[in-house]
Amino acid sequence: MVETSQKKKMYSIVYQRKRISALLPENPRKGICRACKRSRAKGEITQTQLHHTSYAYSIGTVKRNPVLAFENTVETDYPCHRIFDAFREILDKTNIERVVGVLRVLPPSQQEKFKEIAKRFIS
Repeated sequence: MVETSQKKKMYSIVYQRKRISALLPENPRKGICRACKRSRAKGEITQTQLHHTSYAYSIGTVKRNPVLAFENTVETDYPCHRIFDAFREILDKTNIERVVGVLRVLPPSQQEKFKEIAKRFIS
């Protein structure tokens, strides 16, 4: 008979400002930022965080099924996490015309930096 049970360990994450813990078969954190590739093992960073690209569930649903809190996440270091948060705010919660309006009144140096970012992303 083949043993199919797998040991699980408790891991925690913050979901919509609430700490949620769930039993998982493996650590969701690998110690490498998915955006900049800096690594804990190499001593480039001291910790990583799990960033939610979106909050797909209500907090009530997640409390009933805590594993859901780990969906839609990407492991990041702190600087990249802040950038992810800014993009989530812009992309999920803001009218596109409002974003364009803000871009139009940015100082020219920031407009140029934004254009360079967009150009690199598209190519």
